[in-house]
Amino acid sequence: MQTTRVLIRQLNLLPDEVIHQQRLDKIRQRVGYVLLLLAGLLLIVQGQLQHKVDYLELELVNIQPLAAQTHRLQDNAKQLRAQLNHEEKRQHLLNLQTSIDPIAHLTYIETIMPTSGRILQIDISTTHVSVAGQATSLSDIALLLDKLQLRLGSAIRLSTCHLTSNDQYYFQIEGEVARP
Repeated sequence: MQTTRVLIRQLNLLPDEVIHQQRLDKIRQRVGYVLLLLAGLLLIVQGQLQHKVDYLELELVNIQPLAAQTHRLQDNAKQLRAQLNHEEKRQHLLNLQTSIDPIAHLTYIETIMPTSGRILQIDISTTHVSVAGQATSLSDIALLLDKLQLRLGSAIRLSTCHLTSNDQYYFQIEGEVARP
């Protein structure tokens, strides 16, 4: 093969400048074909990309109402969760708080109070009770304390007791009310 080229060169009677120009023309022609092919490929790729962009924009337009609705539903769900949490806490507090019937407690304390004593102050809540009074004997105070413990729980204790100048015992009974 090498020999044929050498022979063709030797047989070519054209001047070297023309041969050189023919080679450059062939190279330019091939480079032009390659550039034309690359331009065609780039146009195809650009067309595909533009088609993909148009498709995604159309999808975005179709999805936006659904996204807005989803955001509204998420906001509503968040508000409902907050309300539910608030209601659960409220219900929990209501369950913890037992209702007190002041008339029943006052009537009970009135019936168990010895005749020799008298009540000076009563504070009753759902968790705490405090009874202050006067009595003529310690046994009356002990009897009152025992009956209050039976009704309200064993945490009820005699907190103060002292003898006043008129032979009356001033006492204070208080403590935590037991849960039913």
